[in-house]
Amino acid sequence: MAAEAAAASPLRRPDRDRTGPRRARWAGLALLGLLAAGLWLAGPGQPVPGQGWTPPANPEGSGVYTRNSRLAAIERLAAGEAPGPETVRVADGQLYAGLADRRMLRLELDGSRPTAISLAPGRPLGFARTLETGFVIAAGDQGLGYAIRSKRRGILAGEVQGEPLRAVTDVAVTAEGWVYYTEASRRHPTDQAYEALVGQAADGRLLRYHATQGGPSEVLLEGLRYPGALSLSADRQSLLISETGAYRLRRLWLAGPRAGQSEIWVEGLPGYPDGLSPRPGGGYWLALYAPRHWLIDRAAAHDGLRRLLLRLPSGLQPRPAQRAQVLALDEQGRVLESLEDRTASAYAPISSVVEHEGWLYLGSPSQDGIGRLRLSPAPAAAPAS
Repeated sequence: MAAEAAAASPLRRPDRDRTGPRRARWAGLALLGLLAAGLWLAGPGQPVPGQGWTPPANPEGSGVYTRNSRLAAIERLAAGEAPGPETVRVADGQLYAGLADRRMLRLELDGSRPTAISLAPGRPLGFARTLETGFVIAAGDQGLGYAIRSKRRGILAGEVQGEPLRAVTDVAVTAEGWVYYTEASRRHPTDQAYEALVGQAADGRLLRYHATQGGPSEVLLEGLRYPGALSLSADRQSLLISETGAYRLRRLWLAGPRAGQSEIWVEGLPGYPDGLSPRPGGGYWLALYAPRHWLIDRAAAHDGLRRLLLRLPSGLQPRPAQRAQVLALDEQGRVLESLEDRTASAYAPISSVVEHEGWLYLGSPSQDGIGRLRLSPAPAAAPAS
């Protein structure tokens, strides 16, 4: 009887009625946990360093960007002697590279006789030869530096307007002694490039310094989206800038009726543009550091989503695929051809590209050795539009 009374008591629900509330409680707790995690991930504790924007459509896989393996034949020069050759240059019939261990390396065009001729004041992310048989160097968070073959080195500009330079990434020197250089971000040093790119940092600058007159650096352009590399145009009338975080190239006119004006020259690229250089037959070569990632593109216009991505554990953050890719452009900036390699053994990422006597020479911040590829006949120019 006692058992029957207990079973019939209104204070105790039948067993079949207890399952639903228990599930509802667990579902509620799970929902609260997800909400709390979302608020933490997207909360104000993680600032959004940039300005939202909507990237242009990705042309990946269509037209000239049809998948190919033309960079699979890259050979490696000075493997074991040239770790992380971020930037490569050809001058006076010899090859030069700035290495991850801060050495400035000189070698023959076939990769033989590698010789360290100076030591940079910081990692040489970009450099230019000078008439004094030395180098002007983009030395990352050390600023704008120099190195002379006698092993002398130092800093030409470590701050601008009282603010330390955090991410000097490339340089270009004119015959008049002007040194143009990029600061990729005023907030993020170079080891925070991912945060700057995903966060859509729009705090990069183009500056110039006079090699012989000295004095403070002059700010020419501000608000750039991670400007990574520079090249003087073939006619020396303008300066081309890889605006890496915006998938585009910008032009600053140095001479002529438009001197001092800037414009977007190429936009809507399928990846992050980096090093560029004139092609001997006209036009330019452009290195794409990595392809675009759809989620990073989607987050570009949404502050909360960018906060969330930046606060995810490293293993869960979206990362662009590793791909070797360079583009041939004509004088108008139209893409003539894309050369790539998507295999696991690809020479990637590519940060620098230069053509000399039918060969492409390639640099990478993480690969061992300098890449070299024999070119097929030059692509024909695109018809005028």
